[in-house]
Amino acid sequence: MIWHVDFFIFRKSDVSTVWQLVKIFDNSAKCNRSEVYNENDDDENSLKWYRWDNFFTKYFKPLRGIGKFHHFRFTSDEVGVVFARETLDQPEKRLVLLKESANVPELLTTLPEVIQPAGLTEERRRYLYNEVRPFVQFNFRDEFCPRASEE
Repeated sequence: MIWHVDFFIFRKSDVSTVWQLVKIFDNSAKCNRSEVYNENDDDENSLKWYRWDNFFTKYFKPLRGIGKFHHFRFTSDEVGVVFARETLDQPEKRLVLLKESANVPELLTTLPEVIQPAGLTEERRRYLYNEVRPFVQFNFRDEFCPRASEE
C-alpha cells in the first residue's frame, strides 16, 4: 500500500483527537483511507496484534547473515524453505528454515497468541494531564487528557 500525504495539511492543522487526525489523513489524498483500532471493539474482525516472535521461534530457525541477502523467493511447494540471493546475477541459495521438529499441519492452521494492549499507566495519564493538557484545545482536553485516578 502506498500512501500519499500532503504534509502541508498536517503542519497547518490543529489536531487534538484521533478522529481529527483520521479526517486530515483521509482528506490529504484520494487514495488514503485510515483504519482506526478501537480498543473496546471485541469483533473477531477487528485489528489484532499477535505474538509472532514466539510463534516463528517455535517452527523456524533464524536465517544467519540475512543482511547480505537482497532477493528472496518463497513457494507453497516447499513450506519452510526460502530461496535467497545477494544480487540478481548470482544463483539462488536454497535455505531450509523449518525446524525438523516442526508440525507443518499445525503451523499452517494455527495463529499465534493475541497480544492484549495494556493501555496507559497511571503515571502516563498523570503526565498527559499535567504536562500536555494545557496545550490541547479546551473543548478536547477531557477526551485527549482525562484526569488520572487519584491515589
